[in-house]
Amino acid sequence: MPSNLNPNEKPFPLCIIVGKPKIEEGPRKISVISGANISFYCRYLGYPKPIVKWLKNGEVVDGSGRIKVFPPGELHIYKTTVRDSGEYTCLVSNKYGQDKSSAYLVVDGFGKL
Repeated sequence: MPSNLNPNEKPFPLCIIVGKPKIEEGPRKISVISGANISFYCRYLGYPKPIVKWLKNGEVVDGSGRIKVFPPGELHIYKTTVRDSGEYTCLVSNKYGQDKSSAYLVVDGFGKL
């Protein structure tokens, strides 16, 4: 028995469910004025561990410049502009399938100086 276990405690079985990923909480619509910083979040489950991609209007977001992608499922846009407006999708996939969830970002240009 490992030394870090209490001898009075019984081990419990670990159950891992293998299958297609499932998004538990997807991104939500955001409306901001130009220049604001925003974050989209995507919480998911899956085994094997899913690959996460963010899409804007159906195209993969590269995560460079003002737009950053962080594990496990975050997308941040710094100093938003009207051109950042659109549909953002969190896509999670593994060898068993995929799941996705989308939300819109609306950036109002009137905040610009």
